[in-house]
Amino acid sequence: MAKGGRLDLSVAAFILPYFISAIYGVYMWSTEGLPPAYPSKAFLTITKDPLLFLLGSISSSIALALFVTSFDLGERRRAMKTASHVLASSGLFAAISAYVVALWSTGGILEAAGLMAEGRFSSIYPILLFFLAFLLSVDIPMDTLRSVRSYISPLLILAVIPIYYWLTRSDVGGLSLLNFTLGLIILAALTLIIERLVTKG
Repeated sequence: MAKGGRLDLSVAAFILPYFISAIYGVYMWSTEGLPPAYPSKAFLTITKDPLLFLLGSISSSIALALFVTSFDLGERRRAMKTASHVLASSGLFAAISAYVVALWSTGGILEAAGLMAEGRFSSIYPILLFFLAFLLSVDIPMDTLRSVRSYISPLLILAVIPIYYWLTRSDVGGLSLLNFTLGLIILAALTLIIERLVTKG
């Protein structure tokens, strides 16, 4: 695939989570007849959905891989520095846009902050992007990345337990286990992606 083609797909992958969230939110809001109090409910439903969060994380990782691999192997360290700025900007946009939507949904500054805190992934997703931007901006030895992944990988074998628990129960304990599992999966995936981007074509 040509360099331009990968860059175009990278942009599309970055935009995809916002597009899906917006369409999903409008759909939910419209199916309820647009009552005045519903925007906050739609916001919470979207920002509490772990599957949407996982989709956003995967989409951002794919966008990163497409962007960096559009450069020759010898230029990828420099490309990763550029990608770190893009991810940081994307994280800032995600945080600001989520707050603007929360502000529109509630009509108050403090209420909007409270709504974002309640809709946990609206805060966690920008933090994830900032964290990934940090990982790309520093030179991390490959041995360190492999060590991190080797410690996490055995835990991922048990991932089916919290996922099953969450699917069968919706209490706080189930959601906490699911969130912890998602964090492990994403961290393991990010270390693998960064290693492959630097060392392989």
